[in-house]
Amino acid sequence: MKLNLVNDTELNEAELKDINCSKRIVLVRHGAVEASYKAICYGRQDVPLCDDWKSKAKELIAGLAAFKPTTIFQSGRVRTQWLADEVASFASVRDGSITPVIEDQRLLERDYGDWEGMTWNEVFKRNSENFHDLIHKPDTYRPPRGETTSEMQGRVHDWFKEQSQSEHSGDSNLNHRKIVMAFSHSGPAAALAGRLLGLPADQWSEWMLGYGNAIVIDFNGFNAAGHVKRWEMKPTI
Repeated sequence: MKLNLVNDTELNEAELKDINCSKRIVLVRHGAVEASYKAICYGRQDVPLCDDWKSKAKELIAGLAAFKPTTIFQSGRVRTQWLADEVASFASVRDGSITPVIEDQRLLERDYGDWEGMTWNEVFKRNSENFHDLIHKPDTYRPPRGETTSEMQGRVHDWFKEQSQSEHSGDSNLNHRKIVMAFSHSGPAAALAGRLLGLPADQWSEWMLGYGNAIVIDFNGFNAAGHVKRWEMKPTI
């Protein structure tokens, strides 16, 4: 699949209403994890969200619900499931409609294998000679019993292709366009943006999302022109 995508750095609120595309995919990074995990390579491990972050997430939840997703996906970890459920619940109360929340493990963070649970400093000390091969040799290098960078990219791209090719049931009017929202992780989000924009792994860093930030992909159909942009909530002053 090849999309003619434009690397726009930010999607403002006005554009959310004005873009004239039939499909939109919004890939959101989960919220902030507990501080004790910040220095840990947790990868696919199921680590909890920070309670303080959750208590301050109401504005973010409302902002994500404003996309009016027709389907919501999450990766099967509590840090993605919580935000997915909160957005679906907010939309249900506001619109009186039920948005299905679907688990799809292709959206999981990279499998770091034996590294998971170690501190990043420990990982680097034990693998200092080849640590950066995660980026420089994406097709062949893998952490012990983990996955390569390209394998991670391949599975999230497979998920994306399915959503790109499937049609929204019902009215084809743009007011009823398909809007898929998925709650995932920074690695898969950057890998998907890199794939769609034709970027090598060492140029994905600008697409590594902050907590609760998103990548928005708008397009008119499979193999059609579109846009990929970053989105984040601006704090109320």
